[in-house]
Amino acid sequence: MTARLTASSANPYSFQLSSGETASVTAHNPVDWRQPPSYELRQGGSVLENDGGGARKAEWAWLDLSDARWGLSVATRDFWRKGPQRLLAAGDGSVEIQFPAEPYTLYTAMGVAEEVLLDFHPASTGLSTLQSRAHGFLQDPLFPVAPASWYVGSGALGELSLYPSTLYPAYDLFLEDSYQASVSWIEEGHAYGLMNYLDMPIDQYDGAPDPREVSWGNSYYDPAGAQIREFARRGELRWIRDLAGPHIRHWYTTDCYDTNELDHPMNGTGGARGGYHRMAWTGEYHYMESLWDYYYLTGDPRALEVGLRAAKSFADGFIWANDYDIGIGSGAPSLRSLSMKLNTILEGYLASGDPHLRNVLTADWADFLGVFFTAEQFIQPSRFPSKPYDADQNFMQTLLYLPPLWGYFQLTGDKTARAALANVPRRLLEDYRCHASPCVASGWEFFNLVQVTALGGGAYTAVGITPFQNSDDYMYDSAAPALVLALVRASSLTGAPDFMVDARQIFEQRALPFWAGTIWDKPQSQWSKRIAPALAYLDAPPSSGSVLGGPPLAFAWLALTLFALMTGFSLAKT
Repeated sequence: MTARLTASSANPYSFQLSSGETASVTAHNPVDWRQPPSYELRQGGSVLENDGGGARKAEWAWLDLSDARWGLSVATRDFWRKGPQRLLAAGDGSVEIQFPAEPYTLYTAMGVAEEVLLDFHPASTGLSTLQSRAHGFLQDPLFPVAPASWYVGSGALGELSLYPSTLYPAYDLFLEDSYQASVSWIEEGHAYGLMNYLDMPIDQYDGAPDPREVSWGNSYYDPAGAQIREFARRGELRWIRDLAGPHIRHWYTTDCYDTNELDHPMNGTGGARGGYHRMAWTGEYHYMESLWDYYYLTGDPRALEVGLRAAKSFADGFIWANDYDIGIGSGAPSLRSLSMKLNTILEGYLASGDPHLRNVLTADWADFLGVFFTAEQFIQPSRFPSKPYDADQNFMQTLLYLPPLWGYFQLTGDKTARAALANVPRRLLEDYRCHASPCVASGWEFFNLVQVTALGGGAYTAVGITPFQNSDDYMYDSAAPALVLALVRASSLTGAPDFMVDARQIFEQRALPFWAGTIWDKPQSQWSKRIAPALAYLDAPPSSGSVLGGPPLAFAWLALTLFALMTGFSLAKT
């Protein structure tokens, strides 16, 4: 038997394996996360090469075992990122992929899946061919795609601006810098080893230094949708290959389920959790809106499977009913959970056409709009508000509730939904602002909560309140783009020019001055997720009129899915 193996070089070690002898390439997982990963290559008991100091990673590992007629080459996609693992060949002709290869610590939100290539081949197959499959097809399994202008024009991924940005070149630089910072973060070993690879890295506001123990958990305001949109704008596969695709595939094995019981209300809706804002049974903060962008773009059947499983759990699980009493005084699941539920059922219907999902969606939105959206067009945080009541945090309204409502309105044309999309942003401008005049320093600073007293007939008084006495009392800079998006969409619905004027001013005063590329953590994900569709409006010359968001969602989905089927474009190996 002839064994060939390498950790990163195009020139592998090659030698004969005697009976009972083995050859292996191993990725070790350091006990201390601050230490870089290491690897070693062995022939029997002899070490051929190692990197105990972490100066060089096993960027890709490949092993081949052949006799005179046939051979088997093996490789894994994320060898050094998802250690410990080992490729092992023996003189008896057996080949193993050991995953994991040695003891390791089970951390919250660990993803224990890996993509493997088994390449059975004639012994005469050339080395360059075998390595191109392992380092080419396995590492970058991408097929032809349409020009970027096609994705923008189709509307299938929502509102997209052309690349490069006409009026705001800083936007393109901000995203490029974030890409570079995130890839560097991963390459430096901060997110690897069966647990956090391309999941949410350290939150800049979090005190935990270990990315495996970050208290916010995984997929909080997932960034992949913004990265997919950059692929669509620029036509550059790296945005999916390096960030969005691995992120979502990792999510399959962490956040997307707590159980495989088909009739369990958590099947498809929960998963990873950290120590803050996290209860396993609520699924809070696991929005994963980007799963659907990824599915529409690639046709990955695994994405459809987990997405529909979540949609059906949300639709039929008793704990997800809008009025289910969870026992903590609010009389309903949290509004974060309801937002995630409504978006997931909507997307599940669009992906499947299941009439049951549409019926549940319509009924739940009717209840939500009738109960949580008040006659004064505020969003209240409870089914049973006090009088006067507190209107919920404005960043929650714009980041969470209005985006799925926009999708529901596009699908149904519901008049109540349209009124909320038009009027809630006006309430935010008029009643949450810390000062009435935008000419003063606080003119574009907003309270997160206001106390509302209903006077009857739609009349009311609203006063900003500061119950926390810290930054949680005011709109976060990272949430400002969400308010901008709500305003530009309201402008497209109503034709009101003041919405667009205010949106542009907030964008230029609350977003642009603070932009800086950094790792795609929680705040960066908030910014990029909501500002991407807003730029389609803001970057258009004023004389070009409103952007209406492309074709209706169902037709947009059909167009992109048909394209994927015709071209065979897919990131998934099916």
